[in-house]
Amino acid sequence: MAHPEPIVFLNGQFVPRSAATMDIEDRGTMFGDGVYEVIRYYAGKPLAMKEHLARLKQSLKAIRIEPTDDVLRLDAITDALVNRNRMPEARVYWQVTRGPASPRRYPIPAEPKSTLLVLTYPDAPLETQSPVPTITAAVVPDERWHRCSIKTVMLLPSVLALHKAIDRGAQAAILHCAGGV
Repeated sequence: MAHPEPIVFLNGQFVPRSAATMDIEDRGTMFGDGVYEVIRYYAGKPLAMKEHLARLKQSLKAIRIEPTDDVLRLDAITDALVNRNRMPEARVYWQVTRGPASPRRYPIPAEPKSTLLVLTYPDAPLETQSPVPTITAAVVPDERWHRCSIKTVMLLPSVLALHKAIDRGAQAAILHCAGGV
């Protein structure tokens, strides 16, 4: 039996994933000018929704993006998307960028129109009776920028750190900087 096409939330609308389009000059694509958050749903219930929303708002404030009305009601939007996709066990990705701006220039536009994207991904249910899975990790230098508390969409240093760990035979990277991890 074929699964129905996933629904996403993009700029105020629930749309089929194949119909979701973003401006090619979105500053998230051009400059990594945006933030993200990932929240886990177990049995249709979000884990730490308030904390994830607070961290998203903190990241938005740090890069000077005003939360839109949709960002302020992201909990309800996320619940609705999880239900529409019939995905009680899910990872939900939120991404807010500064939005499109043309021509491509570094200065923040005077009146940006941010882009909000919400995606769901199926995940396995929590197995409380099974042993906790283990993985190996390698300690690698933290080469992200000095504002790594902001969950920016520019994840290239994290991608490269993971591959340094994989090259060492590990499955995860533990980042270290200035004597801490």
